[in-house]
Amino acid sequence: MKKLISLFFISVIAVFFSGWTLVNDGAIQNSYNYFEPVDPEMQFNPCTGEFIVFEGMVHEHGSTTVTPGGNVHLSYHSNLQGVTGVGQTTGKTYHYISNQNGHVNVNVGSVTTIIFNAKIISNGDQYVSQVRQQYTVNANGEVVVDTFFMEISCN
Repeated sequence: MKKLISLFFISVIAVFFSGWTLVNDGAIQNSYNYFEPVDPEMQFNPCTGEFIVFEGMVHEHGSTTVTPGGNVHLSYHSNLQGVTGVGQTTGKTYHYISNQNGHVNVNVGSVTTIIFNAKIISNGDQYVSQVRQQYTVNANGEVVVDTFFMEISCN
């Protein structure tokens, strides 16, 4: 799960440095739209005690705007398309369902929290994960704290 979320943030940073356009008041903006394969990732299902190997595609699109003062605004849409997994004990097929839309403002000297929700469903089994990733940016624009929280609820 952390790998899937980290893939999103790495991709945002990658597009951050290319294709910029000058917009109002001296701000610059970048838009992106891409599909990225998810490398096979093993995740533990705490509700059944089973490990699941997931793979599929991630579709991301959005924009990043940076103001002359160094503040950053992200607008994004993330969709895990056809991400499925196979239970390593039971052989069950699991579907990883996540469709995220969001707007994030990262300002110098601020704390930013981003929340992702996902549902993992199989025949008769389901669990929900919520991931909170929090960043603190100091006055120099450096990320000084990066925390990752994950909560699972079984249904």
